[in-house]
Amino acid sequence: MSCSNYLRVGTKYYKYVMRPNINGSKDKVLILWKKETIIQDHGKEILNDILKYDGFISIPSHTNYQASVGTFKNNYFELQGNITKGEFPNIDDFITHIFGEQKELGYDYLTIMFQIPNQVLPVLCLVSEQKHTGKTTFFKFIKMLFQYNATFVQADSLRSNFNSDWVDKLVIMADEVKFDRQQDSDRIKELSTATSFKIESKGVDRYEIPFFGKIMLGSNHINDFILIDNNEIRYWVLDVKKPSKYIDDFENKLMRELPYFKYFLANRKITTECKSRMWFSRDQIQTKALQRVIKGSRISVENDLKIILLNLFEVYEKSSLKFTLSELVTIIKQDHIRATMSQIKNIVEEKWLLEKSQSTTYKFYAVRYCDMTKKSIVDEIPKKGRVYMFHKEYISKL
Repeated sequence: MSCSNYLRVGTKYYKYVMRPNINGSKDKVLILWKKETIIQDHGKEILNDILKYDGFISIPSHTNYQASVGTFKNNYFELQGNITKGEFPNIDDFITHIFGEQKELGYDYLTIMFQIPNQVLPVLCLVSEQKHTGKTTFFKFIKMLFQYNATFVQADSLRSNFNSDWVDKLVIMADEVKFDRQQDSDRIKELSTATSFKIESKGVDRYEIPFFGKIMLGSNHINDFILIDNNEIRYWVLDVKKPSKYIDDFENKLMRELPYFKYFLANRKITTECKSRMWFSRDQIQTKALQRVIKGSRISVENDLKIILLNLFEVYEKSSLKFTLSELVTIIKQDHIRATMSQIKNIVEEKWLLEKSQSTTYKFYAVRYCDMTKKSIVDEIPKKGRVYMFHKEYISKL
C-alpha cells in the first residue's frame, strides 16, 4: 500500500478509500485512520513519507488544478483521464435531447461549471411523467464528467443537518424527488445561492467552508415537484421527452467521448453574458415546464386558502372577513401549508380580483378556549392596516 493513500492533516491521519455505491459505482473518500493502525499495517517508517498539511481547503478547478495551496490540502478532486481534441457526436446528440431549443444555453451551463466552477448557477430540474427519457442517464453523465466532485443524494440528505458527504461537491444531484414542504423549498433556494456553508458531521465540530455546489433535480411530478414562486429566478425546468430511438451501449459510448468533450468545455467560449448572480437572466431560462410548476404551486395553495377561509367564516360566524396580506400568510402557514407572500398576493389580486384597501380600522378575530365555561370564545381585536375584504358567498363560488 503506497503512502500516498494516507495524509496527516493537523494532528489527525486520514486514508483515501473507494466507497461502493448502491448503483455499483465507487466514490473516492477520505476517512479518519488511526496512526497506530498505519504503523501496524506498514511499519513505523511509513510515517516519515506521509504528506503533512495544516488543514483542509476546497478550491475547485478543472483547468489549473492545485492539489495543495500552501500548507493546506485541497479537498477538491483533480479530474482523471485524458483531455484531447476530438469529435463527440453521441454527447452532442444527448445534450440536444436534454436541452432542446435551449441547447446553446445548456452548453454554456456546462462550460461555466467547467471553466468557472465558483459561479452560482440556477437549479437545473429535469421533469417527465414518462420513464426511460434520459433524466437519470444525464445525471450519470454529469457524474462521469466531474467524477468524485459530483454526487447523488436522497432528498432527506438535503434536509439533514449532517451534510459532510455533499457540501464540498461541485454537483449535487437528487433524482425522483417531490419536495412538498415549505422548508424544502427554502432549503433548495438557500443552497442555490449560498457561497459558504457550515459543514457538519457526527462527532465533529461545525466549521465554515466555501460552497460552490450546483443543484440538479429530477422528478416525475411535472406539476408540483417543488414550490416555485412566480418571481423566482433560481430554477431552470426542462421537459425531457422519450428519445426517438434506442442506442445500444449508450453510456459506454458517452464515456468513450469524454476526453473530447472535456477538451471542448475547457476551450469553448461562453456565448452568453453574465446577466444576474446566477449568470442567466430570468427570460433566458423561462420554459413552459417552469410556468407549469409555478401554476401547479399556485393552484394547490389557492385551494388550501379557499378551504381555510370558508372554515373561518363558520368558526367566526361571519359572512365577511378582513385580513392583511401578512395575516393571510400567517394563517395559511399555521396549517402547515407551504406558501409565500408573493403567491398569496397573486392569488388574491390576480385570480380573485380583490383590491387592497387604504389603511383602515378593522376587526381581527381570534379564538381562545375558556376553562371556566369549557367553550371557545371569539375575541374581536381592533387593528389598523391595508386589508382585503373576503365575502363568504363570493369565496364559496370560486
